[in-house]
Amino acid sequence: VLADFQHDGIDLICVDKHKDLQCPRDILGHTFNFKDAAYADDLALVGSSLPGLEDSLQRLQNITGPIGLNVSVKKTEWMWLFAPPQDLCAAALVPNTPCCSAISLNGRALVHVRQFTYLGAVFSEDGALQHELDTRISKSKSKLFSLSFLWKSKTELGHKIRLFKQLVLPVLLYGCETWTLRHDDWAKIEVFFNLA
Repeated sequence: VLADFQHDGIDLICVDKHKDLQCPRDILGHTFNFKDAAYADDLALVGSSLPGLEDSLQRLQNITGPIGLNVSVKKTEWMWLFAPPQDLCAAALVPNTPCCSAISLNGRALVHVRQFTYLGAVFSEDGALQHELDTRISKSKSKLFSLSFLWKSKTELGHKIRLFKQLVLPVLLYGCETWTLRHDDWAKIEVFFNLA
């Protein structure tokens, strides 16, 4: 089943396994495909329309609710990927303003956000890298300055370089595999390296 998890995902079928933990009748025998189950308590749903996303969220609650895994409306946030349609969102161009409460679960509106942090990486609605890059550079500077005693010591330069690569660079480059850098972004990174 796990042969090609990243591409094919895992098919799960709802079946009765225990008399106290029965599958809801409307989904008994139904197959669900999960492509990313890295963290059991975190889930990202992607939809091509607001009604489709809301329906997927409600179906998830219908499936997991009967076994005690409820979707928390208080902790659940949503955002557009890239730009929101301006006809659906009058506040689309107003910075730091929630767009709308177009998605709800059990009649309660979910909070719309323009950016959020997931596993240390910052995702933003506009798809820009600036928020993530600013966060990474800030954390790297903090790490760099926390080791100032080391940089001022009489430790050999080769050891300092090795420690910089092992302790500071991973903080800066966390998640960089997904970055699409512009000239301005490279300039920010170069400024950080000149500081270091």
